[in-house]
Amino acid sequence: MSYKPPFSISAGIINQISAIAEQLGRLSNPFGQPSPQLRKQNRIRTIQSTLAIEGNSLSLDQITAIVEGKRVLGSPREIAEVQGAIRAYEALPTWNPTSMQDFLQAHYLLMSDILTEAGKFRKSQVGIHKGEQIVHVAPGAKRVPHLLSKTYSNLSTSAPSIDSTFSSCFNLGSRLLLVHKRFPPRGFNPKPGSLR
Repeated sequence: MSYKPPFSISAGIINQISAIAEQLGRLSNPFGQPSPQLRKQNRIRTIQSTLAIEGNSLSLDQITAIVEGKRVLGSPREIAEVQGAIRAYEALPTWNPTSMQDFLQAHYLLMSDILTEAGKFRKSQVGIHKGEQIVHVAPGAKRVPHLLSKTYSNLSTSAPSIDSTFSSCFNLGSRLLLVHKRFPPRGFNPKPGSLR
């Protein structure tokens, strides 16, 4: 059974968390780049918290082990989600956050071990169920390309925010690229042997 927080995660909450994290980052290291070890730890925490929003129950220690190439006990789907997130974060510096093609590539890297149609627009209706009750219905499959095109148009002309249409279409991929737009990656190229 996955953890259910005592609140609803909304676009506003995610945007506020991003703003707070940005300010904390500036305060914690005002004079330069964080250490390679700190960047590695932050990436692992980012992967864990992002996947937890999607219902992944793997712990920080389990995700750290996967990043380090170790085997862990867990659901094959949850392990595949972590591996996909690792691949996506590694490719992040090469993507243009306002490119729909790069967004689809992000979706492919994130979901290729889980979905047969990863990296493509979905062709069926999806929703979120709580027991027998439908609690959310995403926009119709035929509307997704148009809605994403509209969202990307807005992204290129305004400050990034998480639009409900966008996040309903591809939650994790949308957050990944929006974070990239707001916080361009500084790279993760530690010297051999510097991470222990």
